[in-house]
Amino acid sequence: MQQTVVILGMPPLRDSLLGQVSGEATWAGSIHSSMNALGYTALPSDSLEETLLLYRIVGNLTTLVLLDSWQIDECWVRRFNRDFRCLLTEWHQSGIPVWKMVAAIIWPGCIHPVRLTSHIATDISLFQLGYEWCFSRENYRAWIPNQLPTYIGCSIEEYCTSVPYIPWKNRTNTVFIFAKHMEHFSNMKTSHEIFRTLSSNSRGSNRIEFVAPMNDPSSSVSNVQNVGRFSRFEFLKKVGESKVMLGIGNPSTSLSPYEALCMGTVFFNPISSYDKDDRNNRHLWNTQYDGLKYLNPPFVYNYFADDDSKLVELLELAITQEVPGRFIPEYMKRSSVTKRMMSFVNINWKSKALMEKAIRSKFGGEKYLNEESFDDSRLRSKNLKKIDALLNCLESGTCTANQDTVLILGSQQFRDSLLGKVSGEAIWSGSMLTAASKAGFTTLLADTTEEILTLYHIVGNLTAVVLIENEDVFKFWRKRLDGGSRLFASESHPEDIPIWKIVSAIFWPGCTHPLGEQWCITPENYHSWGPNSNDIYIGYSIENDCKDVPFIPWEDRPNNTFILAKKFEYISGSKIKKEIFERLSAASNSHPIQFYGNYENSEAITGVNVLSFMPRNEFQAFLSKTKVLLGVGSPRISPSPYEALCLGVAFFNPIIQWDPSRPQDRSAWQTQHDALKYLNPPYVYNYYADDEDMLSSFLVKAMKTEVPGRYIPEHMTFQALQKRVIELVNRNHKMMAREIKLLRAEFGGEKKQMYALRGINAYAVQQLIANASAEVVASDNALRTIKSLRMAVSPTHEAAIVFATNELPRLFRRAGALSDTAPPVFVASLIAASENTDSPGPQTLISSIEVIQKNNTKRDLDVSACTTSSEILDRLNIAIN
Repeated sequence: MQQTVVILGMPPLRDSLLGQVSGEATWAGSIHSSMNALGYTALPSDSLEETLLLYRIVGNLTTLVLLDSWQIDECWVRRFNRDFRCLLTEWHQSGIPVWKMVAAIIWPGCIHPVRLTSHIATDISLFQLGYEWCFSRENYRAWIPNQLPTYIGCSIEEYCTSVPYIPWKNRTNTVFIFAKHMEHFSNMKTSHEIFRTLSSNSRGSNRIEFVAPMNDPSSSVSNVQNVGRFSRFEFLKKVGESKVMLGIGNPSTSLSPYEALCMGTVFFNPISSYDKDDRNNRHLWNTQYDGLKYLNPPFVYNYFADDDSKLVELLELAITQEVPGRFIPEYMKRSSVTKRMMSFVNINWKSKALMEKAIRSKFGGEKYLNEESFDDSRLRSKNLKKIDALLNCLESGTCTANQDTVLILGSQQFRDSLLGKVSGEAIWSGSMLTAASKAGFTTLLADTTEEILTLYHIVGNLTAVVLIENEDVFKFWRKRLDGGSRLFASESHPEDIPIWKIVSAIFWPGCTHPLGEQWCITPENYHSWGPNSNDIYIGYSIENDCKDVPFIPWEDRPNNTFILAKKFEYISGSKIKKEIFERLSAASNSHPIQFYGNYENSEAITGVNVLSFMPRNEFQAFLSKTKVLLGVGSPRISPSPYEALCLGVAFFNPIIQWDPSRPQDRSAWQTQHDALKYLNPPYVYNYYADDEDMLSSFLVKAMKTEVPGRYIPEHMTFQALQKRVIELVNRNHKMMAREIKLLRAEFGGEKKQMYALRGINAYAVQQLIANASAEVVASDNALRTIKSLRMAVSPTHEAAIVFATNELPRLFRRAGALSDTAPPVFVASLIAASENTDSPGPQTLISSIEVIQKNNTKRDLDVSACTTSSEILDRLNIAIN
């Protein structure tokens, strides 16, 4: 084990070795103790400079470097400063590889550059959380949703048990107040009057003495003795002489309550906030120390901080009830912490980083690891597996249908859909992802431009479509001239993504793609609603998810109506008078209607039962038991009405605007969901939003009118969606872009050449190299073999060998007279020439090939020595003539 070297670059470790009292110092000491117990070589350091010096000494013997998260942040932000030798970079070969750095965090929120999703930034809010490279003292994932640092924990067992235990009968009625600053007393919700009441001499033997270890010796609180600061040993000894440690709200997330329990001292845990309607629900308590709120007396007393009388009662009880010895939770024992630490250190961090980074040309062990990111390692892992499967099937010739066609899905909405988010955008994205995956396409997920480009550079022109949110396409198109951002292929970066492969995803009408609306996809068929939108309708399907929910027969459903509103403002800002809910839900009605909602910022509405937030599956299950989904005007274009219809629930669609001269003309209606305004009862009830009588009568009618089973519009079936996705992927985007180029002189950057139509086909290059002779490859600077499926293009080569996978088979077939084994370099050069606007263009060249085919000319057209498109055309003319 001694060959395992861990550098403990944690400044609080020095405080721990000096016996000082703080949660950070105690934790650092616990980590050091665990390392020693495991037999690791643990090298303490109390500054970043010392840590870097230690790493230069031990180098690659170092398994991990443990740092505070702010130190890693500093290393990352200053990594391009040539005078700051922290991270291993191309110019700092003695720096620490980023994947060897792990961050120690006391509080929730972790920063680690292995999964940053922004450019270089000092604003912490711009960073995503690289949880796997962070470890925590507390098990935050048990308290806080979405907190996923590795829980290591802290053991107080070894030090605590070295302090003599004082039997209960030998202790005085002392309450040790857990507060270090006057601010802690000033902010406590409990009145200071309790100190005077319980410490009064008139109480005789029941008198309680209050003490507090405040940092400032001049601080004073009436009836509380300030005993000042202690060393850790003195602190534990004083706590062990007391019967109670009283928490008053702060400091939070400290180890002192655990130390009190280890010394056989009761801890009082104040409940600062709670659900007043569910007062005893501990899940909803916000306490000073949430890690202890599930424990009970005699070890822990959870008390409501705003209830003085109850606190007095509990303190009087606690000093009379003996605590049966030391109490150390199992997860805080030394053996448990040491076991978790060993598992953490023994992770194959390099391999894990490779999974985070997909394929990295600069990675190579101790080489610099670039900043590219997915914010969830599980999604990265899926990308890596798909890329691996793709490369293997290409090599072995065993690709399944569509597997060698890649879709890069560059929107956070796809990730959100996999994480169970319920926004309309996430549901739309998830539906497209499912359709593309089940069609056999290789789908790769990315959240940032850096990720998108990295993936594209790996798979090249195997990529059929790169799907990006519309606003990002517009933003990067405007920035393309300033050189400050990369996305579109250009003269300086021909290896980047051709604009014709980029498709904008936009939830609402208003596409701003540089090539126009035919490069924009939408969730609704806006073109059918009006003449102002020519976007491509892709849509989505709720069919499969919905059918997973059992259908509830009509007669088994109560008279329930669910209000479609995520926010209270949707209801209060609508034209509906809130009194309607009270009137229709009144028990005096022959068939009262129960109204439900789960809107945010809820205010009481008489007659409406407000539910807590529900995941999508729970929402669908609840909705299946209702009879009506009531729209109030917002949110617009939500998937929920479709889900309702699929579950046999009627949708009430408010008509917000209409033509007063022809109120029945639906084409003039503006409704909450225009896609449904042409449907009729019993599925959809369109009602005028300001007509309370119409709404009331429709609701009463809907409660009595059965919806005859599920209803899924034909265009929203999964089969229809998948057909549209396949059509989008398989259409000839490049040829469409050429047509537009005839009308747009500025297309493809600001140059005459169509650089935006250029990309690098990694697989085709690989095949081309494999088939061509070694002499040809060696003589052609345009081709270089890189096993990671990347290709460097010589800037001196005029045509730059640019081509698209889908054109290769076609051109081979059209050039049949040249034989099916025409030299690949010729084919590549031919396509390159066809993409140069100085040449006659692709149609002229194809016509020339047809002449050769017609005349059955068998001529040697080896053009491998050609360096310009004009030379290629000269050779072609010779063959024709």
